[in-house]
Amino acid sequence: MSELCYEFPPGVVLRIVSRHSHVLAYFDAEYGAFRTAGTADVQLNVHVGRQGNIAHSPDAIVHRRRHKLTSWTITFTDLDSERTGVEFDGHGVMTLPYLQSFYIEPLLRLKLLLRDHALVHGASVCKGSQSRLFVGGSRVGKTTLTLSQAERGNAVQGDNYVILSPTGTSIAFPRRLRIYPDLRRSLPTVHRRLPLTTRTRLKSYAILNWLSRGYANPATRVPLAQLVPDCKVTPEAVVESVFVLRPHAGKDLVGPTSISLDQTVTEIQSHASKEAAWLTEAIAPYVSDHPESSLNSARVAEASILNRALSHVSTFEILVPRVDDVGELARDMSRIAGLA
Repeated sequence: MSELCYEFPPGVVLRIVSRHSHVLAYFDAEYGAFRTAGTADVQLNVHVGRQGNIAHSPDAIVHRRRHKLTSWTITFTDLDSERTGVEFDGHGVMTLPYLQSFYIEPLLRLKLLLRDHALVHGASVCKGSQSRLFVGGSRVGKTTLTLSQAERGNAVQGDNYVILSPTGTSIAFPRRLRIYPDLRRSLPTVHRRLPLTTRTRLKSYAILNWLSRGYANPATRVPLAQLVPDCKVTPEAVVESVFVLRPHAGKDLVGPTSISLDQTVTEIQSHASKEAAWLTEAIAPYVSDHPESSLNSARVAEASILNRALSHVSTFEILVPRVDDVGELARDMSRIAGLA
C-alpha cells in the first residue's frame, strides 16, 4: 500500500492511499503543486481500491451508484470530525475523475470552510497583484479564457477552482485543464503545441461525441505548462472584480451588467451545490439523522466567508451565448474584464 499527501491552503491535508500505481499517478498529476511530506495531521483520508476497512464502522455511510458506464461503492466515516475517512471502489473508465470531481473536491470545500476559506467554482486570471474571478458552470468559456490569458502572458490561478480567503485574497488552485476537441478551432496556436498522441485522442473524442449524439463527451486532461510552456501562476492575489457567467439563448455576449453582492454569492453557492450533488445524495441519510451536524450549517458559513471576501469588490453578470468560436468569446470576455 502506498500513499501521497497534498496540503491545500490554509492547511487542509488530503491523503490518497492505494495499492494501484495508476491511482497515485492520477492524483499526483492533478494536485502535484500541493504535494507535501507525509503527516499525521490529515483532514481527508481517502483509500482507493477494495479495502473494506471502514465499512463496518458504526457510523459508516455506504453508498452505491452508477453513471453511464461506471459503477462504484463509496463509504464515509467521521463526517463531523476533524479527520474524515473515505473508501472508494469503482469500475469504469471515468472512475477516478468521478471520485475527484464529485466527492473529493466537494469534501475539500467542506474542510476549507472549517478553516474559514471558500472553494469557488470558477477561473481566476491576474493582472499585476489583482485577480478577476469568472464564476460559471461547464462550457461557458472558463478554460479557454484561462488559456488565452496565459498565452498573452498574464498570470493565472486556475480554470476551474480558486480558494478565497475572508479578506478577499484569491489563492491558486492549479490542476490539469480539461480540454475538448474545439480547442483546435478556438486556440489553434495552443492546439499545435499538443503532442500528436493528444491531438489524435481529441479527434477520436470528437468522433465519439458525434456518434453518441452528445452522450459521450470525455475531456482530455493536460497540464497548463504543456499548453503554454512559459505560463505564470500567481499563488495569491487581491480580488478586484467578479464576473458571473450565465449561458443564454441569444447570439451575442451581453454585459457586463452590475449585480448585487447577494446575487453574486447566490450564484457562487449555486454552482458549488451542483458540483456537490452526488456527495449530497450520498450523505443525505446522515445529514437527516444528525440535525446538529456542521454539514447543515455549511451553506451559512460559506455565505459569511463570501460576503466578507467580496464586500468591497465590483460584481457583474455576463450572458454567454452558445457559439462555435469559443476563442472569440474568450477574447470578448477578456476585453470586458479589462484584461485585453
